[in-house]
Amino acid sequence: MTTAADRPEGREEAEALAWEGNRLFQKGDFAAAMRAYERALSIEPSQPSVEYHLGLLWLKQGADEQAMAHFRAAVALDRTYYKAHVALAEVELRKGLLGLARQHFETAAALQPESAGVWSRLGKLEFLRGNAKGAADCYERAWRADGKAHAAASNYLYCSAFRNDVSPNELAEACVQWGRQFDRPDGAVGRSEVLDRDADPQRKLRIGYLSPDFREHSLRFFFEAIAKHHDRRRFALYGYCDTKKSDGINAGFREHADAWRDTAGMADSEVAAIIRQDRLDILVELAGHTRNNRLPMLAERLAPIQITGLGYPCTTGLGSIDYKLSDAVADPPGAEAFYSESLLRLPECFWCFTPPAGSPGVAPSPCLANRRVTFGCFGEPCKISDVVLRNWRLILHQLPEARLLVKLPRWGHADNVAYLSDRLAEFGLPVERVQLQGPSVPIDAFLQSYGQVDVILDTFPFNGGTTTCMALWMGVPVVTLAGNHLASRMGATILTHCGLHELIAETSAEYIAKAVALGSDPVRLSALRATIRDKMLEAPLTDGRRYVSHLESAYRTIWADWCRKLH
Repeated sequence: MTTAADRPEGREEAEALAWEGNRLFQKGDFAAAMRAYERALSIEPSQPSVEYHLGLLWLKQGADEQAMAHFRAAVALDRTYYKAHVALAEVELRKGLLGLARQHFETAAALQPESAGVWSRLGKLEFLRGNAKGAADCYERAWRADGKAHAAASNYLYCSAFRNDVSPNELAEACVQWGRQFDRPDGAVGRSEVLDRDADPQRKLRIGYLSPDFREHSLRFFFEAIAKHHDRRRFALYGYCDTKKSDGINAGFREHADAWRDTAGMADSEVAAIIRQDRLDILVELAGHTRNNRLPMLAERLAPIQITGLGYPCTTGLGSIDYKLSDAVADPPGAEAFYSESLLRLPECFWCFTPPAGSPGVAPSPCLANRRVTFGCFGEPCKISDVVLRNWRLILHQLPEARLLVKLPRWGHADNVAYLSDRLAEFGLPVERVQLQGPSVPIDAFLQSYGQVDVILDTFPFNGGTTTCMALWMGVPVVTLAGNHLASRMGATILTHCGLHELIAETSAEYIAKAVALGSDPVRLSALRATIRDKMLEAPLTDGRRYVSHLESAYRTIWADWCRKLH
């Protein structure tokens, strides 16, 4: 039996309808385009391009299942249809089907190995499941494929900070290599403009803060003190909010600012023009090599002094950024070698933690009821490096009754769970004594989950930051291993500025010994649990006024230096 498609005029009609569908699609007449595509398929079903475009149309209507059906049909008809593999993977990624998404992205990468976009998506998948090296490798491929792929380059540098096989020197060199493409001779474009300032070291200063994370994000716990406690008689606060979605967090920050600029969606050139018009004295960018940063924009000097801090614990690599916010514990003498910026060390902690309002009370140590210690790790699985797993295995070996609770921020994905489970087994951890647990939201539920653990085992070489502060706030001691620069010493500076020096280890052997000693002493654990929150409340880590006073003094010092150099 012959069909319309078997006749030349039938094939021609199907092709004409497909072409008409494409024209209507580009015109934005989606309903008419869908009718044309469906008629084309009724005549000639074997048209992968038509299946693909129908999938796109269903996506525009929010119908993921129908879209996926058409993308699968396109792939079944043509295994080399690169765009269909990518589209299918994107929907699967959004739906949490990470294993399937990886397969289609990998196929797309094999078909188009020079596609920076596909390698970046693969990098995101590897990061989501906790594979820091795999993520960094994919992002590096994306960067090499497209030297202008700034987000891929930043993601590569960010993921590299999690790796125990990349030294601080190697990471710093990679950041500087990235920064060279943006650096300008004689300081940067805009140098003459920023020199046009009143070089009075005592006058009121205009301080700008730039971030994509003025929202429900961990930054909120460290920026709140800055927003709230700046001395408005001596400092004017300008906020540059790159947050696309407004919420109560950025609304609260806005109330404390002298001027607030919503810059999300603007081109770098537009944001740069706004910042220049504000005639800042000091610009502080708070993202570093984290998501949605505008680091390339800062290569064109927008303020006499430019500082990076809080977001990314390593160097930016940009010669136009003058200072990196730190302290003497986070970056001890010699750490200067790991930064292109000068270290602006505050006399106490380089950040200030504001505990969540309305936090639940501190729960008793669970070991008292369980009659065994439960260690925990809350945070990004990428921070669980190979050397961390080796140390955890030795800790659990010395405490045969102990348990380990690993709380994952993205539990619902079987691929994530399988990857971490395989790594636990590979490094010889007793998997029957390890519990993998999913996320707890909202924040109150997350804080209450600390009631399940007796001791948090910090990660390295990338320590916990927010989660360490949260653990201590909930009375849970944190054992940390201190490295030689900020990423690996966040735990050390937090604990030091809470008066908990005894929880800081300098070697792996000491880290294991401290964890085992705590796990063997329920009386000490219970006593710590009852006192840590009070220690925090009395410590520099949570004293917002004291912290901002130190920050303002540092600003004054570097401003005075700038004024002297100008003359």
